[in-house]
Amino acid sequence: MEELFNFISQIYPVSDALKDCLVQKLVHLTLPKKSYHLKKGQVCRSISFIQQGLVRCFYEKDDREISS
Repeated sequence: MEELFNFISQIYPVSDALKDCLVQKLVHLTLPKKSYHLKKGQVCRSISFIQQGLVRCFYEKDDREISS
C-alpha cells in the first residue's frame, strides 16, 4: 500500500490523516490470470490501482470482442 501512497504523493501531497482514512477503506485484491474484475452487466463502484501485471478492457460488438 505504501507504493500507492508514494505514487499519489508524486501528484499531490497526502497527509497522514488522509492516509489513515484510506487505509481503512482500501482493499488489496489479487486476481488470478484470465479472471474478470467486472463481468457483463455489472456496474463498477470502485477505483482500481494496478500494482503489477496487465489488464485488458473489452466489449462485445457483433459477436466480436473489441479491446479498448
